[in-house]
Amino acid sequence: MIEPKILWQGTIEQSQLEVSVVEASKSNRAIDSQVEGKLRENWNQKLTEAGEKGSTLYDGESYRLETFSFEDGQARLEVSPMRFSVRSTLKKMPELETLGERYYSHGLSVGGFVMTNDGQYVFARKSSKSASSLQRDIIGGVLEKIEPMVAKLNRISDLRAHPRP
Repeated sequence: MIEPKILWQGTIEQSQLEVSVVEASKSNRAIDSQVEGKLRENWNQKLTEAGEKGSTLYDGESYRLETFSFEDGQARLEVSPMRFSVRSTLKKMPELETLGERYYSHGLSVGGFVMTNDGQYVFARKSSKSASSLQRDIIGGVLEKIEPMVAKLNRISDLRAHPRP
């Protein structure tokens, strides 16, 4: 099993974060026609299974981490768009580890815990239409392309800087 990597830990202000988006065609993810064919087959199978269960699968664009560095108090991320159908089927591909890291999805997600004034934590309950096997989850999810990156960062900073009483 591929273990996630922690690239950096700590607190960072938005002014210390620089994010650039490169075109998918300039991604450093390795592309192999046989692997891509299997990904399409696996996604079509997932679509069929979801349809049989009455679930909906969303094939939006999310972000893939291309490079990351933290130097002189500045975090720099370079990301590229990646379809959810590729990301989700790629990470579940049994032979992925043998293909090597250049094939990994390196998907970006955010998550967090919300604690109420009485010390309780807020979790999301997923609908029966969700294709996920989890019924409850923390607040968060995949960073999607439909929302500008700066707006996401502003929203996250605002929540952290101005917690509700």
